[in-house]
Order: sequence, then C-alpha cells, then structure tokens
Amino acid sequence: MLLAGGWVLFARLSGLQKARFFSYITGAKGVRISQIIFGLAVLPVGLSHIFYTQITASLVPAWLPFRTGLAYLTGVGQMACGLAILFSIWPRMAALIETGMLGLFAFLVWGPDTWFATTPKMAGAPAGARFPLTAFLITWVIGASALLVAGNGAGKAGESLNLEHDSGAEADLAGSPIKASR
Repeated sequence: MLLAGGWVLFARLSGLQKARFFSYITGAKGVRISQIIFGLAVLPVGLSHIFYTQITASLVPAWLPFRTGLAYLTGVGQMACGLAILFSIWPRMAALIETGMLGLFAFLVWGPDTWFATTPKMAGAPAGARFPLTAFLITWVIGASALLVAGNGAGKAGESLNLEHDSGAEADLAGSPIKASR
C-alpha cells in the first residue's frame, strides 16, 4: 500500500514521462500501475478481517455495538474497495472510502486512548505508548497513500485525470495551480 502511494508521487512528479524507460511507469500509466498495486494490497487486508475475526473484533472499541459484525463489515468493505480500484469501477470513490475507513481505524483502534492505557490493547503487545503510537502512524500513512491513489486516479472507468491546464500551468497534488517549470 505504501509502495502505491510512493509510486503515485513518482509517476506524477518525476518529470520522466518522456524518458524511454520511465515512460512505461510514469504519467497516467504509472498512476494506473499504482492503483493496481493498491487494489491488490487491500484485498488480503480485508481477508484478514474475515479470517481473524476474533482478533479484529477485539480491536474494535468496547463502546461500539456489534463488534464482530463490524469486523466482517470492514473486511468486506476493504475487499470491495480493493476490487473496485483494481477493476476501475469508481476507483476514486473506492479509494476515498478506503481512506475514510483507515482514518477511522487510526483513531478508533489506535487513537490517543491507547497511547496512555496501562494495559495493551493486543495480547502480547508491550505496555506503553510505543506500539499503539507506531500502529496509529502506520495506519495514518497507509491512509495517506489511499488518498494519493484517490486524488490521482480515474473518476470513472476509462476516465483519466488530466493535470495539464490550457494556461501552461500544472496542478499540484492538492489541485492548486502552480507554474510549470519546463
């Protein structure tokens, strides 16, 4: 998943679209490759929510109802997002949904309440803030990768995102115009 986010940045910002070798892995082709990588990477994560339901349900905050149901729902949701991104069925929407899920996971599962807890959330995890804070940051960075995939992919099947403007300016990743340096 992290590779996909990094690949989007490389494909969009490297300026190597005209280089013979890099033309196959940059530009719109490179972004599509990153979507495929991200879609494939999300599938086993969703499957792990299904196969390891007890562990997943134990990570859901106790104040939320239907913890086992939420474990299955998030697993199916992640697999649906992965397949949608992989097969370009509303890939931007699927990646945004995945971003939202990961953001919620980061705060609900690994959020600040676990950083100061006296007992670890997972059995066998060391006490203290290091493990949950690390898990929070990793989840957050994976969510950022999903956001990069969402913001730089196709909106609908076959529709590619065009970052070139008629005025000779390009859009950066946030969508604000910047001067072209070429």
